[in-house]
Amino acid sequence: MKTPSFFSRLLRRNPLPEEREWRVTLNGPQLLPACGNRVVTSKYTLWNFPFKNFWEQLHRISNMYFFFIGFLQCIPQISGTGGLPTIGMPLSVVLICNGVKDAVEDYRRHQADDVENGQICQLVGRGPPPASSSPVVSLRTRLFHFLCPRRSRASSSPPSSPSSAPPSSPSSARSSARSSAPSASPLSPFPWESVELGDIVVCFRDDFFPADLLLLASADPNGVAFIETAGLDGEGNMKVKQLQKDLALWIGHQPHAANLSASAGTRASATSPPAALLAALQEIGTLSGSLCCDWPNRDLLRCDGILTVSRRRRQEPARGNGAEEEAAAVGSCRTGDASRVQRRDAHGPNGDSEERQVPVNIDNMLLRGCRLRNTDWIVGLAVYTGDNTKIQL
Repeated sequence: MKTPSFFSRLLRRNPLPEEREWRVTLNGPQLLPACGNRVVTSKYTLWNFPFKNFWEQLHRISNMYFFFIGFLQCIPQISGTGGLPTIGMPLSVVLICNGVKDAVEDYRRHQADDVENGQICQLVGRGPPPASSSPVVSLRTRLFHFLCPRRSRASSSPPSSPSSAPPSSPSSARSSARSSAPSASPLSPFPWESVELGDIVVCFRDDFFPADLLLLASADPNGVAFIETAGLDGEGNMKVKQLQKDLALWIGHQPHAANLSASAGTRASATSPPAALLAALQEIGTLSGSLCCDWPNRDLLRCDGILTVSRRRRQEPARGNGAEEEAAAVGSCRTGDASRVQRRDAHGPNGDSEERQVPVNIDNMLLRGCRLRNTDWIVGLAVYTGDNTKIQL
């Protein structure tokens, strides 16, 4: 992969890798270069703002004209001002006013980016959040700490007693309870910017998707997920995303378990994951494989790929009815659309593992910017993250 130049890094131009095959590994190390999930919509940083903003203002036709007039005024032979660029003062005022306006707008973009990147999502298999992780700090706070280090350290010191802490609002208490999972739960709260390629993400009702996810499991008994795409394409009506039925059959999606969790009347959350979710996560944890799909693109209606998964063959006692049911399930799996599914034994020393190739498309994808509706929970595989998501392209 070609290393980006200094000016590309300064201007935040991060080229995609040269490989044209997008492959995401399930429950394994990733082959593609690491791509973070932090999204930056701002144009400037604290260090490149004076130079980059001045360079962009030079490209405006009106500013270029007045700069040219000021240059001609500096030549005494052709200037009527004695070589003094009298137009420099009003031009400087215009540039400063435009720079202040651009700085305020970009500062608001930084604030919006910090809020979005700091949202909490639930990841599987990442363990507890690192102890060194700190809350997202805004650009204004970083600038204040840089200019006044002593005062900032004194103001940021913890209170001497618990009574001196400000009372928390009910909304903050609910959000903290939602983001804190018990030690026995396989879910770990992480900010959106910590999501990496190949992570297993769990989203609950009314949550936004932190990345472009491949649907692996759903609480709906029919294996569907209802999403709202108003933040992506502006449409207010809900859309249906379908769990690939062959993948659902192999993972072990049990409609009766989802019905039991739905009939219990309790809303699923990270602090109290239902039994159906825990069973799905346990089954997904036994899988390994990779997803080979399209290169990141901005087409919202197309995303094709092949998911290759494998697992160790289960050793179950021989049962007449159970064997007949399994044979019937495999037979139904190979009919209709399932005829494209390929299942074969791995060429291992004992032949105790099996592999399956499942076709996926855009109907199985949950795109960033969409919101989960009318579904208690879903489990997804992070396929595109950060600047590679469709909403950012």
